[in-house]
Amino acid sequence: MSAKELLLRVLLELRPMLPGTAAVVAASLLVLPTLLVCCKTAWVNDPRFRVAGLFFGLTGRDACFLSCAWIKLIVMLVFIVGFQKLVLVQYGMVLLPGVLAAICARSGGQKTGTLLWLVLQMAGLLAVNLICGYIKDMAGGAIFVVLYVIMGLFLAMFSVYLFLVELNTLSSGREVTAERLAREQQEAHTHTEQM
Repeated sequence: MSAKELLLRVLLELRPMLPGTAAVVAASLLVLPTLLVCCKTAWVNDPRFRVAGLFFGLTGRDACFLSCAWIKLIVMLVFIVGFQKLVLVQYGMVLLPGVLAAICARSGGQKTGTLLWLVLQMAGLLAVNLICGYIKDMAGGAIFVVLYVIMGLFLAMFSVYLFLVELNTLSSGREVTAERLAREQQEAHTHTEQM
């Protein structure tokens, strides 16, 4: 087998990842300009600072944690809305950012909590996938479609809730506060005027 054939086989196996990857890229590209505008035009006492302030004072581990939480959320939503039978590679798309987020968490309790939430999300995703497979393979009736919708909505809301919990975890131990930034900004402005 040549290198070209090996590359084509690998790409063929990774084809189920394309919708999730495309959704993560598209959602990120939609959110980033908004955040950039908020960061460029927000002052500390501006309400837009609440959105832009999330990114002030992030360490590398915190940025990785935030990125993994974002990727996991978008991929989960794509899998739920996509109504497709998942393969092992797609489960890996949820597991990898989840495990990496647990590694990047600040304390042992946060690491354990992140892994526990990941296990619960994976169990929910597996249950939704089993129902989807039954509907597609066995031509399940309307009751199974209703069950899929209810479980999918619950899993989607649970994923959004976990994302918000992870944002709260990220914000809870911040070293940078709005008051400190306002004070430093005022001192810099005063220092500039004195010169």
